[in-house]
Amino acid sequence: MKPEDVHQSLALIQETLVKARREFFSPDGPVYRCWGFAVGIAFALTHLVVSHRDRVGTWTGVTIGSIWMVATLVAMGYTYRHYASLRGVSSPAGRRIWLVWMISILLLLLTVGLTGSFNWLVGIWAVYTVSILYLMMGALYFDNLQMCTGLWLGLANLFAARLGEGVYDLAMALLGGGGLIVAGLLHDRIRAGRDYGEPR
Repeated sequence: MKPEDVHQSLALIQETLVKARREFFSPDGPVYRCWGFAVGIAFALTHLVVSHRDRVGTWTGVTIGSIWMVATLVAMGYTYRHYASLRGVSSPAGRRIWLVWMISILLLLLTVGLTGSFNWLVGIWAVYTVSILYLMMGALYFDNLQMCTGLWLGLANLFAARLGEGVYDLAMALLGGGGLIVAGLLHDRIRAGRDYGEPR
């Protein structure tokens, strides 16, 4: 086999691997939007509770924790059911990826619950964790949309934190939840007209 044929074969293999990783292991539009709505609604409700903490009183922490628990469980349930139809090669890896995300989120919720800490710093660290996960998954699976989503969430987190405690939750409802919804719309648009030979 000629050297140029070897290089062409290797390039074809690499292209096939990149395509397979995107198709099997990347979140798609509905999943992005599901988490976007869940995050947006949860942050917005958290803002309302914090803004009226005098009325809520000692139930503030429990209320915020319940909001995020419900939002997370709903989004997790939808994600699991959405990917339950995957079979063959994608199923084992897909389940592992799903487990990594869920374990990370559950550990965060358990840490918050055990420490009894429900202040705005928890939100900052939660978004930071999610942004790092998106960046790592995007780098691992050659998914530029996931990397951009992680970068956007990280920058939005910094901007919202800069605004201060009073408006952090509201800012993240718009920037964080809205960013995930936009990512879902972009995914659908890219997938509909994507040239499979080009990285997204």
